[in-house]
Amino acid sequence: EMQKQMSEGLARVDESNRFLREQNTRQSEQNAQILQAVIKGNESSDEHQFQLKLLDKTNFWKLTIGIGGSAAAIFAALTEIIKVIFK
Repeated sequence: EMQKQMSEGLARVDESNRFLREQNTRQSEQNAQILQAVIKGNESSDEHQFQLKLLDKTNFWKLTIGIGGSAAAIFAALTEIIKVIFK
């Protein structure tokens, strides 16, 4: 009778261990998926930040050239107006 009870107890322990191993395996898989999602999110964020910096630099140069061109056009127009007035 004791042998039977011990066998039943060991069987329950084995079943419990099997269940816990399966749970652990599933949890490990979920952790791996979460880690991959975080890594991918970080890479995406880094790429987005790089694109924003590139856009900022591009817009800076466009603005600089636009201001320079506008200043040159205004200067040329003023020069022509001064020539006409003082002719």
